[in-house]
Amino acid sequence: TFVLGLFLAGLLASSSARAQPAPGSARLRSVLLVFSSRSTQPSAGLIERAFRERIAGTVGSPIDLHVEHLALSGPGAPSYDERLADLLAEKYRSLALAAVVAVETPAIDFLLAHREELFPGVPLIYSEGGRQRDRRRQPPPDATGVALVLEGQRTVEVALALHPDTERVVLLAGASAPDLALTEFARSLVAA
Repeated sequence: TFVLGLFLAGLLASSSARAQPAPGSARLRSVLLVFSSRSTQPSAGLIERAFRERIAGTVGSPIDLHVEHLALSGPGAPSYDERLADLLAEKYRSLALAAVVAVETPAIDFLLAHREELFPGVPLIYSEGGRQRDRRRQPPPDATGVALVLEGQRTVEVALALHPDTERVVLLAGASAPDLALTEFARSLVAA
């Protein structure tokens, strides 16, 4: 969220340099933060809160932050994706967005697939996690993002080195598709 906040701050600063509001008035800019997950996923609330704090501390003018949780766990049924795209188009049709920020791979894929009908010309900023072998994304020119590469993590290795008498490692995780994927990754770290 720190890096996304910096990307957004830079984008908003460069756009405000081009179009300065009248002295004494602050131009309210709208930003859409889009999650793949449901709003009940614990990490979603943490990321949203951190994002709000970073933006409030970095951008000098007010931000009207809109948040969407798409409840996507991967490629969806075409009819669901089309209805969701129609809903978002209707909801945000009259709002001039300064940027769209996407968190998690399914949201990024969805937005890239429907971007021209939803948010033409609006810069896209994204963040996704995953394995290095999955990083094949070639973003369009007006999109930028960061990828959290999970390979090479030594957390479990270091913890076990610090506590050599450890007999059991317990993993706590949720049941959503992203949670299950991260659980499998964590198990591979423990097994290594």
